[in-house]
Amino acid sequence: MHTTPETVIHAVLPFTLIAGVQFFAVLILWTLRKFNEAILKEQEYSSGLIARYNLYENIRTITIVMPFCLASCIFTLIFLAIDAALIASKIKFDPPTLYAILDGSLLLPEYSLLLPSIVKYMIDKVEATRRETLRNQLTSFGADVQADLYFKSLKDSWDRRYSYSSQQPCTS
Repeated sequence: MHTTPETVIHAVLPFTLIAGVQFFAVLILWTLRKFNEAILKEQEYSSGLIARYNLYENIRTITIVMPFCLASCIFTLIFLAIDAALIASKIKFDPPTLYAILDGSLLLPEYSLLLPSIVKYMIDKVEATRRETLRNQLTSFGADVQADLYFKSLKDSWDRRYSYSSQQPCTS
């Protein structure tokens, strides 16, 4: 990589494409989360236990993955800005210095320090939300109603699962 103006597009374009793909991934994850939340709200009382569990797990997974994608996108943009500033400054660096600066900006120490805290924060947040939701649902009913709801939901999802396989084909 050189710091001459002729190579700016060759140096900046790959990282710009990576940042664009990362931004697109964040947008897709956000859309998937909203889509799953809408389906969950629509099927809150009508779907079976298995379908609701799958939707909750999809939303939980997206909630955990989203900060990683955002952090990666932010730090790629920081690297791109540093790279573009080095190239635009038109200062000739000797190759070892240039590579040290680029490697140092690519492997940002803050990124490696932030990842464990992001993971811990997101896991705690998801678990707290899940516990609070379950606690609110369970305390609003008596024990008999809770047991009836659980077994009715379990039976309903079991019946739906096997009702399709037991239907006879139409011969008329």
